[in-house]
Amino acid sequence: MTAVDHAKVRASLQDGSYPRPQLLRQRWADLSGPWTFAIDDDHTGRASGWHTSTGFDRTIQVPFPPESAASGIGDPTPHSVFWYQREVTAAELAVAGHEPGRRLLLNFGAVDYRCEVWVDGIPVGGHTGGHTPFSLDVTHALADTETHSIVVRAHDDPRDVAQPRGKQDWQDEPHAIWYHRTSGIWQPVWLESVPPVAVRVLHWTTDLLRASVTARIVLSERPSAETPVEVELSFDGRRIARVATETSEPELEVTLQLPGRHQRAGLPRDAVAAGPPEPHRCDRHGGRRRRRLLPRVANRRCGGWPAHPQR
Repeated sequence: MTAVDHAKVRASLQDGSYPRPQLLRQRWADLSGPWTFAIDDDHTGRASGWHTSTGFDRTIQVPFPPESAASGIGDPTPHSVFWYQREVTAAELAVAGHEPGRRLLLNFGAVDYRCEVWVDGIPVGGHTGGHTPFSLDVTHALADTETHSIVVRAHDDPRDVAQPRGKQDWQDEPHAIWYHRTSGIWQPVWLESVPPVAVRVLHWTTDLLRASVTARIVLSERPSAETPVEVELSFDGRRIARVATETSEPELEVTLQLPGRHQRAGLPRDAVAAGPPEPHRCDRHGGRRRRRLLPRVANRRCGGWPAHPQR
């Protein structure tokens, strides 16, 4: 198992290139850039086997939507079905940290509005909702080949006024306060490799009055045996709290107590409470492990506004 350098994996210091602030991992492969592309106005692509395609006729720059000039398509006229295809190489899998015994996750920042996804012609899942991220485990679909083909079919009905759309217009041209549509892939796409039991959801709750932080951790599956879990809280690279426990459940909560003003860590509570001019950002390293810690780094404001002084 590969050791992780926590000094290099700190969400509070990441430059924004990683697509999300939570669950920052040291190794991942960015799939943004050119994909092959087709518009399916007749809705015949699925019946014609486009999901097995190794390339369409046009090229689009992901994650720009096809209505945007930056995508290379620049077509704001109403369309409802879009197909995307991209080859993934063995080198990109290596960049993502994938190796035998691990699970390969295909992550989408957002696809508007419904989508289906295939890898090497095998369906791996889909998603409904144009504004939320999702992840698909594609390990089972990987063929025994040097390259792999990802195909995405996005369906976004421009006339469906009941579909959540923000301020996207349902008419051909924008009117009043409405804007042109944004369809298909419009947020980053990336690959990352994780152990069979990995952190799937991480949610933080801070309690300023009790000077504590609680992590809700959801695992990808129920562990087959008691599995050690470590959560570490650091501020500006300095550890201020750590909890080690074990779990055989797929979900658990871990509460870390922040040190008091005169305790050993030497950090007053107000030093890590958010307030003007900018919030203070803390790093949490944690996750399930067997022999070594599997890091899951998160980035979140460390507290609310400083408490009012005593009167």
